[in-house]
Parts: sequence; structure tokens; C-alpha cells
Amino acid sequence: MNNKYINALLKTFLFFAVAHVIILTFLVIIRLDHTYLNIFYISGVSEIFPDTDKGTLSTILSSIIILLVYIYYYKSKRNK
Repeated sequence: MNNKYINALLKTFLFFAVAHVIILTFLVIIRLDHTYLNIFYISGVSEIFPDTDKGTLSTILSSIIILLVYIYYYKSKRNK
């Protein structure tokens, strides 16, 4: 994108998203609770559908969703 305002906004979002994940990673280490890195917890889905961020199945689904999104962006045409 050539619009400097949009670029600045996207970089701001990326910065705070990375900072958020780093903070959550520290919480996982300190509290020994992997729920903090569950995509359902991070995105707030668990606020609408309680307990979707808990349990083994939730952790597996969260990991699969994260992997699929990564693969999508990795293989996207704009990335080549």
C-alpha cells in the first residue's frame, strides 16, 4: 500500500498485536496456563461462548486455526 496513513495504522495494529502476544506468553510461563495463548481467548470468542477457551479440544482447534491462517498468508500471492 502506498497510503502512508494506512501503512502507519497497519504497523500500529501489528505492533500492539505482537506486544499483546508477548505479554500473554509471559502469563503462560508465569501461571503455567496455556489458555492465554488460545485463539478463542485472544479473540474474545470466549466472552460470547463461555468456556470455548478451555480444554484439550479447544487447544487443538485453536492451534489448527492458527496454523491454517499462517499457511493461508504464507501461500498468498501478495507474499511471493
